[in-house]
Amino acid sequence: MERVEATLNGSTQNLPGIGKDRYQGKLNAPTTKAKEAVYPVMITATGDNGGVTEETRDLIVRNADLFPLEFIIARKNGEELGFLDQSVAIDMDLGDTDDFEIRLPQEEWTKEWYWYGNRILYREQNTAES
Repeated sequence: MERVEATLNGSTQNLPGIGKDRYQGKLNAPTTKAKEAVYPVMITATGDNGGVTEETRDLIVRNADLFPLEFIIARKNGEELGFLDQSVAIDMDLGDTDDFEIRLPQEEWTKEWYWYGNRILYREQNTAES
């Protein structure tokens, strides 16, 4: 592959390769007060033979007032142990299956925090103004 580029809001940047047929980059989305915004990102791949492939993907941006959520780890008796580290990835499917998956670096795992019976909870922040 000669080059892979991403274009967002009229700004194009080269995406460096991070492995066989894998590319990565950082894009800055326009500022908005919306809780969630969707922006089209055009990905353009130019092959060594000069052939060009284009594909549009949606970039979903959620504002900081919603994220990051702070999840708490607690023992089964409710004793709080602390917050989930920011390096942890959480995938939740609420609705049809009501399941979740937590992925964390192996060095972060401890039996005390992530063992059977422990709880992961989110305490809603009080945002009311006095």
